Amino acid sequence: MANAQILMHESLRGQALHILKTRVLMGDFKAGEIYSSTAIAQELGVSNSPIREALLSLVDLGLMEAVRNRGFRVVEFDEASRRKIIEIRLMLEVPTVVKVLGVRDRIAAKRDEIEDFLAEIEACAEKGDFVGYLAADRKFHLAIIEVLENEYLNDIIGQLRDQTRLYGLKNVYASGRLVREAETHRELFHAILNGSAEEVAQMMADHIRANAEDSYQPTAVHILVNGWEAAEEGRVSNLTAAT
Repeated sequence: MANAQILMHESLRGQALHILKTRVLMGDFKAGEIYSSTAIAQELGVSNSPIREALLSLVDLGLMEAVRNRGFRVVEFDEASRRKIIEIRLMLEVPTVVKVLGVRDRIAAKRDEIEDFLAEIEACAEKGDFVGYLAADRKFHLAIIEVLENEYLNDIIGQLRDQTRLYGLKNVYASGRLVREAETHRELFHAILNGSAEEVAQMMADHIRANAEDSYQPTAVHILVNGWEAAEEGRVSNLTAAT
């Protein structure tokens, strides 16, 4: 395959992945229904290959599953599975964001970029642009943890965030709380720049829970934060020096 053809193919696959991932996150692909790569390719007016590769990427991300000789369908998470994912996010994301406080100079160097993401989040919330909001929200959170320079951590957190977005943010959007949710991003960023470990841990845990289903109450999770230990029982309320 010539270089130009390779680039075109990669571009089509990337565009297809963006479109199909948005459909999954927005609920346009219904749980339980089978989707054919051929039918989607015909709808979008492209060849089958980039569509199938994009669907397989969604399988790798845990958002869809392949159904032998039939096609692909959205992965359904029961309540127990969703709770487990939220607990993992609390155990992983809270200490990760607190760890960022040790390299605040790197965050300061990216301040303009992150401020742009915040403005995008707020603008999308005001317009009710849920698709744009999802994209800007993801860029904001991953930009913060990227300063730790651990691409494996970025990938894991990104995947877990996408899986919970299948449910949580749609509820926020439907309830009309998206503008308030957008405002919490700026508050979190201000705390990362100027706040204490306790404040950042509390705000990050609250932020994760806000995007969970309204009925969800996390079970006890112990979070280690760079020498700090917090008992997470619905709230990170007390951080004491770990022995």
